[in-house]
Amino acid sequence: MKTFYFEGNLYWNRINTIEDIKKLLSFYSYNELRKAKINPDSSEDLPCFGFYSEYNGKLTLGKWIDENKLNKYFEI
Repeated sequence: MKTFYFEGNLYWNRINTIEDIKKLLSFYSYNELRKAKINPDSSEDLPCFGFYSEYNGKLTLGKWIDENKLNKYFEI
């Protein structure tokens, strides 16, 4: 599974495992998470997504999930 970092008001952490995804989904709905944007200063090795103003890149977490075929992990 590809790793990413998420930062929001209710939860922030590195997302490494399915358990991490479950925890993230306990705070935000999948539809909400899909709208989170990338921080343009994040690296390709650890893309950082969130809802704060610095997360203003064009790539959304939803598109990144789709591109990396991770949907099955979010359909829990």
